[in-house]
Amino acid sequence: MGCSFSVGCDIIINKDKGVSRIHAELTFDATTVSTSRRNKSSSDTSSFVIRVKDCSKYGTFVKTDLGTKDKVHELPNKEKILEDGDVIAFGTGSATYRYSRCDVFFGCNFV
Repeated sequence: MGCSFSVGCDIIINKDKGVSRIHAELTFDATTVSTSRRNKSSSDTSSFVIRVKDCSKYGTFVKTDLGTKDKVHELPNKEKILEDGDVIAFGTGSATYRYSRCDVFFGCNFV
């Protein structure tokens, strides 16, 4: 499975023989949204999404907290945006992982 952030990386899954050499792609999309307050000042809010795209023969599946299970290869563009808590299964289902979103904030205190 390949993933691309600012630098590409590969994740090797040996747990399931149904996982292809290039099974899925995970992409990190960052966006910045500008909001204005009372037409005088504005602030920027950063957000990001993780997309999973199926590139395999045996499928990639996403089960949501609501209990639905999507076959990613049957969705438009063969991709799905992951939400916190989604369970991703690759191949025949032995390789199953939970996506947990973890936001990191940095701050500085000036005296």
